[in-house]
Amino acid sequence: IDSLGNEDEYFRVNGLCLRNTRIFNMLGVPAVSVPCATTGDGLSIGMMIATRPHQEALALSLAYALEQHLNL
Repeated sequence: IDSLGNEDEYFRVNGLCLRNTRIFNMLGVPAVSVPCATTGDGLSIGMMIATRPHQEALALSLAYALEQHLNL
C-alpha cells in the first residue's frame, strides 16, 4: 500500500486491476467479476458477468445468485 503513494505506481497498479473490465467500461456496459475457483497455486479464477447498458441491478443480482450457488 505504501508504494501506491507514488502516483506513477498507483496508476500502474490501478491499470492492472482494471484491465479485464476496461472494455466494458469503454462500452458503457455494466460488468462484475465473481470469484469462482482457486488454482492449485492459490490464484483465483473469476467469471465476468456483463449485461446491457443501464442493467446494473441485473448484473449485481446475477453475481449475487452465482455467489450463493457457489457458497462463496
